[in-house]
Amino acid sequence: MQNIYLVGIKGVGMTALATYLKECGNNVWGSDIQDKFPTDEVLHEQHIKVLKGFSPKNITNNIDLVVTTGAHGGLTNIEVLTAQEKGVKVMTLAEEVGQLMDGYETKITICGSHGKTTTTSLISFILRQLRLSSSHLVGTSKFSGYYGGSFGGSDYLVVEGDEYVSSLGTDSTPRFMYQSPDYIICTNIDFDHPDVYKDINAVKKVFVDFFKKLKKNPKGRLIYCIDDVALRRLAEVLPEEKRMSYGFSEDADLVLHFMHTEEFQRAVFSARLHGEHLGVFKLPFLGHHNVQNAGSAIALSILLSLDLTKVKSAIALFKGLSRRLELIYKKNNIYLFDDYAHHPREIRALLEAVREKFPRSRRILVFQPHTYTRTKMLLNDFVHALGDADKSYVIDIFASAREKTDGKITSKDLEVKANQMHIKTISYVSDKKIMSELAKELKRGDVVITAGAGDVYKLHEGIISVMNKS
Repeated sequence: MQNIYLVGIKGVGMTALATYLKECGNNVWGSDIQDKFPTDEVLHEQHIKVLKGFSPKNITNNIDLVVTTGAHGGLTNIEVLTAQEKGVKVMTLAEEVGQLMDGYETKITICGSHGKTTTTSLISFILRQLRLSSSHLVGTSKFSGYYGGSFGGSDYLVVEGDEYVSSLGTDSTPRFMYQSPDYIICTNIDFDHPDVYKDINAVKKVFVDFFKKLKKNPKGRLIYCIDDVALRRLAEVLPEEKRMSYGFSEDADLVLHFMHTEEFQRAVFSARLHGEHLGVFKLPFLGHHNVQNAGSAIALSILLSLDLTKVKSAIALFKGLSRRLELIYKKNNIYLFDDYAHHPREIRALLEAVREKFPRSRRILVFQPHTYTRTKMLLNDFVHALGDADKSYVIDIFASAREKTDGKITSKDLEVKANQMHIKTISYVSDKKIMSELAKELKRGDVVITAGAGDVYKLHEGIISVMNKS
């Protein structure tokens, strides 16, 4: 047993690591800011102590290892510097995950610009349902009855791989480059994280570098979505025998065919492997992107020689994860959902899934942009995506813990750009006025969706009050 201290313990990745390490038999605690986080409930349930704020006094002599988040200064955080002065071993989250991975028989990383958390959760769930000796580290608080991090055996480890840098300003290594998986699943590639990547080509390069790690691994295989044009081309960096494609395209090794929705709640689809029909699958939520995510899990199951009948049953039982089109409340025939979507592509996929589920309802989106750099660089794309809703309210930008405003971009700019593009359904509303606007707008039959990677979920109590009065 080790005494392990986590700096920035409330982040979803750090909380997942905390619960995993505790289930491995370690003594785990850490520190973070006092703000309310979605992970607070998990840390409380697991009796993991969280110290308020960062202080040199928190680094006591009994600590064996300090693991730091990339936020709150990362490797320059005062607690990290204190630990180094005391000679305590310090690792970033990315380094620790990579080291843990080396202890497993079969190592699986899910990466991609969008959908990696859902896909990682689904694959982790399938392995657990099949009662295999498996563990996982997923960037979410909970999913389908499991914590985001959990130890359940040492045969398989499923982890989420992130292309963002390990510690901004001090370690520019993409986080997934610390991992050496046997299987890489890549869902798609898109331009994101403009604070560290100047364009899509820079993003592509780090993914290619990651894929190349499979070349020296005799077991190494890349499973990729062939529907993504950029990814289709980049996958060719590996020889054909080291890759397997999935998707709706007839060119895929595993061809998916969306059949229909069932009771506006489940996506029903079929799969073919090199012409061989594998049967019909039912996924308990909607969206073509989620069918693609499920396709990657089926492809991996085939390569792992898992029982597809059991895999099919497991997929049907998967309940998703928090903040992914999560139903929060229903009253007066008005629904409130919450989602983590914070990129234009994710917003479009979210609104498409809501349309499938509620084809006759108005979709009222309350969107909180995440980071100034992303909002600025993808401004036009955001406007086009937000325009897909019947009405979009944009509240103030949520800055990440690693950036400060430069005063050159605000949420109001989204409304201004929308007007210039003759899109009249997008309005900027301050956080203080959003409830009064919703009170005037909402009517029975509407579907309200809060979306963003910040703390937009804190609006739920007020929105529920508005719904109750509608």
